[in-house]
Amino acid sequence: MKVQVHIKSKCETSIVELVSSPADTILSVKERVTTINNSVPASLCSVIFNGTTLTNEDRLGECGIREGAIVELVVDKQQNMLVQQLKTLLQTRDLTLDELAFMYNYRYGSIVTQVLRILGFEGSLKDFVQEQKELEVAGGFVKVASGVQSCSLLAPVVEKVLVVIAVTLCATQKSASVDGELPAKLMVNGDETVATLKKRAAAAELIPFDDVDLCVNSVVLPNDQTIYAAGLQDGSELNLVVRASEESFLGQLHLLLQSRPSSIPELSLRYSYRHGATVARAMQLLGRTDKFKDFVMEQNCFVVERGCVLLKESANQ
Repeated sequence: MKVQVHIKSKCETSIVELVSSPADTILSVKERVTTINNSVPASLCSVIFNGTTLTNEDRLGECGIREGAIVELVVDKQQNMLVQQLKTLLQTRDLTLDELAFMYNYRYGSIVTQVLRILGFEGSLKDFVQEQKELEVAGGFVKVASGVQSCSLLAPVVEKVLVVIAVTLCATQKSASVDGELPAKLMVNGDETVATLKKRAAAAELIPFDDVDLCVNSVVLPNDQTIYAAGLQDGSELNLVVRASEESFLGQLHLLLQSRPSSIPELSLRYSYRHGATVARAMQLLGRTDKFKDFVMEQNCFVVERGCVLLKESANQ
């Protein structure tokens, strides 16, 4: 289904159209929009539908979002949230301004000067840092100001534990290992969140789909819960429940083709780079045994012209 997202900030308003699945989470929508718009990190935004602010865990279908719906993505966080993100980057060592800007772009996927502008700050990153009591510039390096606790010191130090994670494909009702694959074993910190562990588990198991839950004894763990708070210990067994659908896969391909047409091999490479898994792996999880080229050719939303894959609406323009 297609959903219109109206992006609103202090300095601009823009519109992005997404191809989404009712099972997509609000977090995945925020991440996709901010990737397309190259604006601010998803953590600085809220999604509003019919006057209600939605949580990251909400799913589009559960919120009543249907074909043609209009939702708002609002940049509503204050500058102190940006300060906390910068402090997080400075946990391990002091950085030059250029290094800090590069690390911010790498970590959060947004250009820090553009984020400052959207948050209503007209100066440079150096100007912003110098105005913050929690940060300081000394000898060409940015660091957390003396007497200010770094973000890493605010959480309790908890020992690492080894957990065992098996993949469950919700759509096909497969459980434990998938297609004979062994469960992944991951060493995690006790103060690590479930959201972080989900990303690591998905990367370890080459899962390119965002619609996943981490479960213990069929109970879904909240994203913001820590491993320690969840009661996980050495040898704890978890399930990574993956809701893989062709609609989600098509949405991912649609997103890649919004920026430019691609040949089949190039589209395959771009998918691997963006999602950390091959298209063959995605199709395996979907239960497809045909070739990626054949899959693309049979989709009504794509057109193949002179070896290039285009979105159907682009080909008609």
